[in-house]
Parts: sequence; C-alpha cells; structure tokens
Amino acid sequence: MPSRFFTMCMKENYFSLAREVWTSPELVSSGMGVNLRNIRLKYLCLLYRNGLYEEVTETYDAINPDIRALDDTTIAIAALYKIGTDEAFKKVMRSTCYVLIVL
Repeated sequence: MPSRFFTMCMKENYFSLAREVWTSPELVSSGMGVNLRNIRLKYLCLLYRNGLYEEVTETYDAINPDIRALDDTTIAIAALYKIGTDEAFKKVMRSTCYVLIVL
C-alpha cells in the first residue's frame, strides 16, 4: 500500500527512496501519488523537511489545480518563502490570492 510506504519514508526520513517511488513509471501512470491527498501531502512534507524547497514547488506546480488541497498550497508557500527570491515572492502572492478566492 503506497500510503504506508510514504508513512515509513517520513518516519525514517527516506526522501531519496520516496522520490524514486514517486517518480516511478508505475506510480505516475496510475496517478495514485498525485491524486491521493494523503500520499501527496506526505511526499511534500518529506521534501520540505529535507530542505528540497525547489522540488516542493516543482511537485506542487505539477499537481492539477482542481485537486490541490489547502495543505498542498501551504507547504508550497512555505517552500517559496524559504527560497526567498523575487520570483518566489511573486509565486507566493499568486498562490495566496488563489487561496483567498477559494476560501
């Protein structure tokens, strides 16, 4: 079960292994990783915890906006804050406006 696998990766901080599975053709073709919120959230948190902020934003950008959850957006905004560039700030402002409109 992918959810248990990503839980184990979070517990043991196996971000490389999680990335390998997240990008595997099997998981990508099934859409299970991106479409299941709990798996997606665990993966984003694992990346964030390990300082992989650019990868957090790339993963977030690849998620269909129709299925993004507030949790996904919060982690992406935190990663953009950590990146700290002008472009990151602009992305935060666009994301924040989107969240405010949805709420």
